[in-house]
Amino acid sequence: MILAVFLVFQKTPRMHSIAVFDNHLFLEKRMALNRKGIIKTLGYLTLLLGSSMLPALAMAWRLAEHVAFSGFLASFFTTCSAAFVLIWHTRTCDAKLRVRDGMIVVAFGWLIASLLGALPYLITGSLRSFPDAWFESVSGFTTTGATVFSDIEALPS
Repeated sequence: MILAVFLVFQKTPRMHSIAVFDNHLFLEKRMALNRKGIIKTLGYLTLLLGSSMLPALAMAWRLAEHVAFSGFLASFFTTCSAAFVLIWHTRTCDAKLRVRDGMIVVAFGWLIASLLGALPYLITGSLRSFPDAWFESVSGFTTTGATVFSDIEALPS
């Protein structure tokens, strides 16, 4: 029989909420997420994503593709700015993560990468709608090969 009894002790700061499941005691503090560690890790992942835009930015500059260059430059600065805000906000935090925290980092990492990866499509005007840009970004990160472009040859180099 599973007992689900929650007792909350608020008399001293040392006492935590205790949950009893099958006669095992779990401290609520152990079950809590390391939110700042998650945010810090997502900040570093966002910074990695921003730095991965640099080769495309250099290639657009080399090929004199002004629209693509400005789109990647704006996307680079937006992504790196978001990364620095996340990292600065959690600069004093210990980024020690558990498995549970890691699952959240992976889920939100995919969402953030897809969102920020859609920016070059929107800024350059290659795609007009956000769902199409989101789809193209997810398709690129997952390497499925699916696309919404009907004429790929008409896109900037």
